[in-house]
Amino acid sequence: MKIIILSNAEVGSNYGVALIERGHEVCWAGGNVEAMLKSLVDWDGCLLLGDEPEFLEFAEHFETIGKKVWRSLPEIPRSASTPPLK
Repeated sequence: MKIIILSNAEVGSNYGVALIERGHEVCWAGGNVEAMLKSLVDWDGCLLLGDEPEFLEFAEHFETIGKKVWRSLPEIPRSASTPPLK
């Protein structure tokens, strides 16, 4: 899946590594949320890790068009191509 992380850089990078290890494609939206809104159809969901107004607005738009919004890493399913951890 292609997942946008809505977070500041310090927090989001740790989550990004975990998602990449799980087989997902990741993009960070830490500042230019306006530009990201133009390409919503290219992404499967977003991980909301903050309560900044622009992140909340983005997540709301995402939900409106039927995309997933996760609020914690365990909510995100593993990629089908990634074997489960032992």
